[in-house]
Order: sequence, then C-alpha cells, then structure tokens
Amino acid sequence: MTERLVTPLVQSDDPEPDADTINRRLAVDAEEVRSLDDVRVVAAAKSEREARSALAESAEGLREAADGGTGAELLDALDGTGAEIERFRTLRRSGQEWSDPVPLLVNEGPASVKVEAVLPFDLASLVEDIARTVQVPLEAVLVLLPTALSAASGNAWIVDVDGTPGGWIEKTPARYAVTFERPGSRKSATSDALVEPLLEWCAEAQRATDAEVAENKRRNAALRKRAERLWMEAAEASDDEARKVAESRARDAETDIYHPPPSRLFTVTSTTPEALARKLSRCAGRAGVLTGEGREILEIVLGKYNDRGVNAGVLLSGHAGETYVHERAHDNIEFSIPRPAIALGLAVQTDMLPRLVGASGAESSGLLARMNLCWPRSRVGTRIRGTTRPLPNTTARGRWRNALHGIVSASVAIGASGFSGDEKPWRVLRFSGEALAALDAASDALECTMADGRENSGDLERMVVSKAIGEAIRLSALFHLFGFTAQVVATEVAEPVTDADRNPVLRAHETPISLATWTRAARHQAWQMAETLRCIRLGRRSSVQSFAEALFRWARNAGRTVVTVRDIQQVRGAWAPETAKEIDVLLGDLAGMGWLRSVSVPTSKTAARWEFHPIALEATA
Repeated sequence: MTERLVTPLVQSDDPEPDADTINRRLAVDAEEVRSLDDVRVVAAAKSEREARSALAESAEGLREAADGGTGAELLDALDGTGAEIERFRTLRRSGQEWSDPVPLLVNEGPASVKVEAVLPFDLASLVEDIARTVQVPLEAVLVLLPTALSAASGNAWIVDVDGTPGGWIEKTPARYAVTFERPGSRKSATSDALVEPLLEWCAEAQRATDAEVAENKRRNAALRKRAERLWMEAAEASDDEARKVAESRARDAETDIYHPPPSRLFTVTSTTPEALARKLSRCAGRAGVLTGEGREILEIVLGKYNDRGVNAGVLLSGHAGETYVHERAHDNIEFSIPRPAIALGLAVQTDMLPRLVGASGAESSGLLARMNLCWPRSRVGTRIRGTTRPLPNTTARGRWRNALHGIVSASVAIGASGFSGDEKPWRVLRFSGEALAALDAASDALECTMADGRENSGDLERMVVSKAIGEAIRLSALFHLFGFTAQVVATEVAEPVTDADRNPVLRAHETPISLATWTRAARHQAWQMAETLRCIRLGRRSSVQSFAEALFRWARNAGRTVVTVRDIQQVRGAWAPETAKEIDVLLGDLAGMGWLRSVSVPTSKTAARWEFHPIALEATA
C-alpha cells in the first residue's frame, strides 16, 4: 500500500508546489495523520475491516494534501505514514502468516493404495498381474476394473439398501470411470486385459443367436403366412363360433414364431450418444463402453458436434437407471428404455482433463460428479524391455475370464426370464445387519464432514462427495457378485447358463452383502473419491495456469500487491475473461491454492480485494 501512495507522486510531471502550500495542506490534515494511532489499536484487536477503513481515510487525506506535489516536507510526512502502515500490516498479518502455495500444475500422482485392502483376493491378484505384465501403474487398472464388472452385471440386479418400502434403492450397479494418461502409456493394453473376456463372451453368444435366427428363418416365414391366413379366415367367418376358432388358431401360430433374444453385442469400444441409445434399445437396456482409446467418445459427449453443450442425457439416465425416452425429429425414431444401465470405462490423454472439468454443462448436469477419475503416474521410460519382460499369471487371467462369463451369463438369464414371463427382469441384493450399520455410520460421518466443510467446498466437490456412499454401495454389489464366481467353471458361453446349480451367481440375491465386502468397497471408494477430487483440482489448475502467469507478471510490473476484479477488467489483455464473474472464479481458485487471499469483506459498496502471495511477485514465480 505504501507503494500505491508514493509511486504516483514520484512519477508526477506536475510542477512542485512551494513549501508553504505543502505545510498548510499537511497542517489541515494533521488530525488524519494522527488517526493512524487508532489504526494500530484497531488492528491489534484484529478487526481488519475497521482498520482498513481507518487507513483508507488517512490515505485519502494524504492524497488531498499532496495534490500531485513532491516537496521534501511532503515526502517526510509520507515516510512517517509509511512506517505506520508497515506497523499496521505487521499487526494484521500476525497469526495469519503465508504458507507455501500449491504448485499450479504438478501431478504428484495418486495416493498410495494397498490393493489387497480394497479388493477381494482374486481381484487384487489380477490387478497386480496386469500392472506387472503390461507395466502400467496399479491405479490405472484399479480404476477401470469395476467398470468391466459393471458391464457384465448390466441391469439384472438392484440394491435395496435399507429394505424398507420407498427406501434407498440403487437401481443399477452402473459405474463410470476415466483415466488420464500420456501417449505411450499402454492405455489400450490395460483396457484389453480387463475387457477381452467380456468381448469374447458377447461375440460367441451373438454367433449362437445369429445361428438360431438363420435356422428358424424359413420356419418363421411359414408360420407368419399361416397366421395371416387364419386371421383372414377369422375376419371372413360367417358366425361367432367359427371366428373364435380361427382367431385361436391364428394366435397359436403367432406364438410358435421364433422371436430372437436381445442382441448380445452390448459392449462396444466406439459409439456416440445417439448410437448408444439405440444400442440400449436392442440390448435389453444394457450397454458397456469400455476402451483404451476413449478420446473421441468423450469429445462427442462434451459437445464437439453439439452447439448446445454437453450431450449427456443417455449417460445420466444410464447411470441413474431412470427411464430414458429417445425422440429425435431428424431420424423419426422413438423408443423408451425402462431401466437402462451403462458401464463407462475410458482411458484418454491428459489434455482431456481440463476440457472435462471446464466443459459447459459437465458440472451443472451432474455428469462430472458421476465419474471416477484418475491420473496415474507415468511409467514411460522405466519399463522392462526385451526378453526379461514378466509373463502373465494365467491362473489370475483364467479366474477373471470365468468370473466375467459367470456374471454376464447370469445377468442375461435373469433378463431373459423376466422379459418372457411374469418375473421381474432383476434380482434384489440386500445388506447384512452388520454391513448396513457400517454403511449408516459411514453415511452419517460423510454428511457431517460435508456440513463442517461447507464454507471451503465448491459445488462440484460437494456433488462428488455426496455420491461417494452410493458409489460404494454399487461397488459392494459388484464385489458381492464376484464372490459367487469362484465356483464357476468354464462353460459354453454361446448359451447362457440358466441352471442355478451350474451358475451360483444366479443365487447371489439369496445371501446378503457382508460386512467384509462393504468394508473393501468403502475403502476403495474413499481412495477413489480422494483421487477424483485431486483430478478435478488438477483440471482446474491447468485452466487457470495461463491466467495466473499473466496476472503475476502484470502485478510485478505495476508494483501491485493487491488486486480487484475491476483492476483486471481495466488493464486485461487476452489473458483474462471478459465477465467479472469469470474473473472472480479464477481469483477464487488461486486463493484456494494459496496464491491470493482476501483482505476485505465485500459489501454492496465495496469490491473484494485480493492480496498476492509474496512468492507470486518474485521474478521466478
């Protein structure tokens, strides 16, 4: 503040007033100068707002007294005032020293995690095996693995959390995850190791379905002709008795017609939101989008070809399990999907992180809060080469293959039985008493944490945290289903196993979710939530990096230690947004990272003032 008072005076081109004039004006404002003693008293009482108000009045009096002059008497007075100001600043900062700011964009990597503590034993072995043989970070596998289980389970299970009518129900175990890795990080190899058994099942099952369709093609043609003829006979019947007989025979003929099952090709590696909706309609409301090359899909969802912003309607419904109604005028297609379930597991380049975090509508629609994010440390340059590369654990891979085949066979069988009869096309999973008590305790603790931290949390962070318990519930359901696959042996995947004795996954609803399963899921989600919030901060950090660099450079050149939104609007170039709201958000982000702090309480008549961290004003900042 001293610089703001002195600098304009020293640089003034106005003629220097005579000593009598300066002394007269300073005498008039002597009371204002002496009032700085009161400023010290107020600052000592840590009433910053009152102190700043008193200081501003004194500074205004000095400006009026100076009136552009640079006389020696005036400078002496200003030196004395500067000393008082420095005392005020020292008092104001007591107990509120600066700490080191958070680096603008540094990926320290996810927090360490013990896979055996957050996964069932067989899944922990698989994650370690893929990470070791593909030579990727454990976290890259750990985040995507639940999405493969989610795709296999589809919409065949719901979770009745508290077991009360109208209570908490998770309609599907749908799971969304995105990892951000640099080119050459073996994203595709990681995804393939997890998804290949699922794609294999889909391909084999669809070939069997196609063969059945081809086999019944001629028979169906004959039955349709017979049914049409019987309906014509019914319409031409001369009496009611003959008409009823003909209609009954026509219905029997229609019943004998072979109706192919829903498509088994529900897992894809490339799609668009519109194509994904059609996929859901053909695959009994289930779909999995699992790929190590997810850039194009994510760009389309974020609005690459859509002027209206994020195109995420089908993804929002597919995560919540809410009825999705597809109606598009341009393709003249309308259909309704009652319980959609989508599994989304994408690996993309790191430059997509700020685009996802900053996309218009990604936060407000709730899409971003539904995603589990991860930015693993890169292993590029440290991988083993040549003939010394580790070999896969065939036992772990075989168990994973059998597990996915068992879960998907059971889920398809449940859906088929429900669609063809009176049974609902889903089974209900419930928690044991111990697991439910632990779940309630975790939910209450998280709610209290959100209440205590409400002043320091943004809307997006609160949305992510609020969904953590629901995500953990879904994860516990997936782990529970996996637990029943240990008995699954290799079976013919062309025809899904419907015999409960041969596929124990079909009996998973008869056993409640255990406390051990919930504990692993809760630990996994606690780590995942922290990693998601870290990625969101990194995404925001990269979006404000250029703004921060330009702002710090301007502050150093102008000799500024405090800034307001209006200051930036007046001097900004191409480095700052146009609207005050956007600038205020960026300043708030920098304050959250420790580069700025508020030094005033804005009212209807005063603007928020932000003080720079001393490091920001250094030449190397």
